[in-house]
Amino acid sequence: MPANAGACLSSKSEFAQEHEQIRYMYRIRKKRIFQTKKPVRHCS
Repeated sequence: MPANAGACLSSKSEFAQEHEQIRYMYRIRKKRIFQTKKPVRHCS
C-alpha cells in the first residue's frame, strides 16, 4: 500500500463532504428562489 494512499482517501472524503455541502446550499437557495418568485420553466 502506498504511503500517500491515506492522504488521498482523506482528501477524497473531504471533497465529497464539500460537494455535499455545496449541493445542500444550492438546494436551500433554490427553495428560497421558488418561494420568493414563480418558478421559471427552462426548455431542456
